[in-house]
Amino acid sequence: MSPRPLAALLLLLAAGSAHADAPPPPRSPRPEVRVSRLVGGRSLREVHARLRQIDMGDCQTTFMGGDVYAEIRIDAAGRLTVESTRAAEEPRVYAACVARRLAAARFAPGAANGTRAQVQVRFPSLGLGR
Repeated sequence: MSPRPLAALLLLLAAGSAHADAPPPPRSPRPEVRVSRLVGGRSLREVHARLRQIDMGDCQTTFMGGDVYAEIRIDAAGRLTVESTRAAEEPRVYAACVARRLAAARFAPGAANGTRAQVQVRFPSLGLGR
């Protein structure tokens, strides 16, 4: 191997190792999702156990700091409606996404009178204000 390709190879290896040593970019804390009230259906303890198993990965948000509440209703057929939310647009959309994921996972059974749940999404504060 001639010196020129060898030098290029060494440069590539050095650049690769420097990149591998760099720390990963900081990640924002994942929002914490809780069901704070449930009327009809399963117990909160059972719901929270199931909630920890649900992947919320497709619910994306950049909002940080504060809580979001979404009042959801799941009817006997498993259809979900978000009855009320009290938050700014982006957190509200996130809470609705979470509610849809919960309904899709069938965490709440379809009782004859339906199931109501209040989903609380706590967005960790990064100390940057609201």
